[in-house]
Amino acid sequence: NEWETQSILKIQQRAKELRQELLELTKNDTNNLSQKLQHLAKQINECREHGDFLETDLYRWKETLDDLKLNTVSPLKITINPVNGNPLIENISVNIMNKPTNDLFEKVSDNRVQIKKNGHMVVNIGYNIDVEVRGKNEYVSGVHKIRLCIEEFSGTWLFFGINAKSSPLQNRSYNIKSTYGWSSNNRSWSNGNANSMSSNHPIEMKRNDVISLIIDCDDFKISMINERTQAKHELTVDINYCALPWQLHVILSDQNTRILILPTEITS
Repeated sequence: NEWETQSILKIQQRAKELRQELLELTKNDTNNLSQKLQHLAKQINECREHGDFLETDLYRWKETLDDLKLNTVSPLKITINPVNGNPLIENISVNIMNKPTNDLFEKVSDNRVQIKKNGHMVVNIGYNIDVEVRGKNEYVSGVHKIRLCIEEFSGTWLFFGINAKSSPLQNRSYNIKSTYGWSSNNRSWSNGNANSMSSNHPIEMKRNDVISLIIDCDDFKISMINERTQAKHELTVDINYCALPWQLHVILSDQNTRILILPTEITS
């Protein structure tokens, strides 16, 4: 009958659309991998021509290649799910699932900031010194989320974002070229430059707020979401300034500021 015919046509059309989505996802993943390999090859060739690479550069390049190899051998899990539990054709969607992100604080530029709770927490015991804190993980591919709880903060100055692993730790690292992120005084930071945010869409970082930092290595961008206000901010990352792999980058200024990394599981 007509209902059955229309249902079959809908199934065929939706199946065609899903196949196209899967092809696009595969194509984008391949293109992203190719772009990263080209960028890595360019770095290696430039250093070889100038003869100025060090043993640490060789180690970093090997790590990057290992991460890219792992991403190729163990790609993202793609699932096809009914939306709202409804199995009807028009409600089927394609989802990409990433592995859980469990980062830890690992390094500080000044011992007046201390790492506690086995790397889950940092505390500033100094005052107005703008200490850089780095995460342990290295992000080369995929999309990752880190949830940061502001357990204690007087409200003066705080920074969340990323930095290139190759960039050395230092105090006041907000003004170096590889820094990307946001500070509590309503500024975004890219290439070492501060940009004022709109008063209609301000950055808020208050005591007890949870900030989700989304690191998208495939599209070369980062996002920040305040889970209390749901305000979202986004930055495009220039990998000529902030080369992969990236690391979590936090700067503490106020005395007694305390930041905790919360458990995270990613689906996107």
